[in-house]
Amino acid sequence: MDEATWLSCTDPVAMLAHVQQTASPRRLRLFACACCRLATHVPGSDIDRWEEQGHPLVTNAQRWAQNWGHPACSERLVATTQAALLRDIFGNPFRPVVFERCCRCDGAGEAQGADRPFEWSGPGTYPGPCLVCGRRGTILPPWLTPTVLSLAQAAYEERGRKCEACKGTGSVPNGSDEMTCGHCHGTGTVDTGTLDPDCLAVLADALEEAGCTEESLLRHLRGQEPVIKEVPRMTQTIAPTLYRHAGWKPLRGPHVRGCWALDLILGRE
Repeated sequence: MDEATWLSCTDPVAMLAHVQQTASPRRLRLFACACCRLATHVPGSDIDRWEEQGHPLVTNAQRWAQNWGHPACSERLVATTQAALLRDIFGNPFRPVVFERCCRCDGAGEAQGADRPFEWSGPGTYPGPCLVCGRRGTILPPWLTPTVLSLAQAAYEERGRKCEACKGTGSVPNGSDEMTCGHCHGTGTVDTGTLDPDCLAVLADALEEAGCTEESLLRHLRGQEPVIKEVPRMTQTIAPTLYRHAGWKPLRGPHVRGCWALDLILGRE
């Protein structure tokens, strides 16, 4: 699979096979949870817990990518949606956005050598966080300010949407009276399981104001994905096909927990 295929692919099985060997268990689990939200009627509170702790229903991302193996799967979960979820969680593996590796711990995120605390009891025990990067293993760029990190954490946790049925009031007209909205049960909000695009757009604005110039990061948070085109060749050659960036277009799916841009900011694997 090449970059152009990844960005246009609608086969989640092939996409998952490309990233599965290097993907963290957490990202595979979050992909399965996102599929589970869209394909089943399992309460969102249960899936929230599965995202952190796991569950037999969401242990096998490959089965969810193939859209088989569980009777709760429905036609709501189509291959194009799954492919969009994979791009949201894994980004563009051919042009990954990464932070500078910490030289003090060589990206391990753990104290090395003389940095280890005096009470460290030797190999096999945790020697404590790196004195420079904490536990991230990377050097934070200057635009990751406390305000940016606070907005990113809020965007990660906030997944409620204003109920369209009652316009956020929690009640709907019933003749001359009003009754509790059956969609949101009177709360005025519904949990769709996706991240709020408005919160992510605010985060992108804060990043830009703080000095972030990483265009792919800002564009993704604002709901856009890249468009690339093949570079025409003047002569016949066996060299790999080259592609050029040709603009941006709207995302073909929602943002979910595990979104690569938000995970990068928060230091989640």
